[in-house]
Amino acid sequence: MGRGKADKPGIYCYFSDWDPLLNLDDTSLARLFRAAIRYGQYGEVPELSGMEQILWQILAPKIDRDADRYLSRCESGEYAVYCREEKKAGRTPYSFIEWKKRSTSFVIER
Repeated sequence: MGRGKADKPGIYCYFSDWDPLLNLDDTSLARLFRAAIRYGQYGEVPELSGMEQILWQILAPKIDRDADRYLSRCESGEYAVYCREEKKAGRTPYSFIEWKKRSTSFVIER
């Protein structure tokens, strides 16, 4: 079961990150929010200008950071399942690093 951007449930929307967006008019806010959703889900980099582009430069790294954290948690969970199953079978599991090198079931698409 590989995981990629399309497998994530969404993007995080922190109040502190989005407060500056409240100064945008509804059209600009909708355009920026749509861009964030499409970037988070499909990796599409939007073409924006002006204030939208400035705010995007603040938001995009945070979306990337949260995506990396999410994928890391997924990977850790898959490793925990692997360890549990190996121990049940009486085998010693590989270290996380070795498992990561050998694993074909976990694919991170960034």
